[in-house]
Amino acid sequence: MEISIDRLLNILVSQVESLSAAVEDLRLKQNVVGTVLMDAGLVNEEKIKNAVKKQFHVMKSLNAEENYTEEEISLFTKEIVKWFQCDILSIRQDLERIQHMLKQMAKDAPKQEKGRIQIATPGLLNDLDRLKKTKM
Repeated sequence: MEISIDRLLNILVSQVESLSAAVEDLRLKQNVVGTVLMDAGLVNEEKIKNAVKKQFHVMKSLNAEENYTEEEISLFTKEIVKWFQCDILSIRQDLERIQHMLKQMAKDAPKQEKGRIQIATPGLLNDLDRLKKTKM
């Protein structure tokens, strides 16, 4: 089965967009439930931190190479709490920092040619097919 690179890229982009929408939907639902629980006083930063530690322990048990520091646990906990408390200013600052990092990575990417993918043109593929046929 042959498929054009454009078709393949369209399929991949479509799948990525679908996954992105699903992740956003799940994040929104999680944040709504977390906000309700926090507003009701059933969840606080300490309880979230304990839950994060438990989940990180599970991850470490499943993958012995995983190691989480106390700093990583604290950062992860604070990120969750920001969303549950609807701390818009902090969330916006974090998003701006991430966007800046992504722009910097995109700017630095052309300098790194190692991961480049080269694609053969249809003409070259036809020439190779002809060569194969003549050698047979």
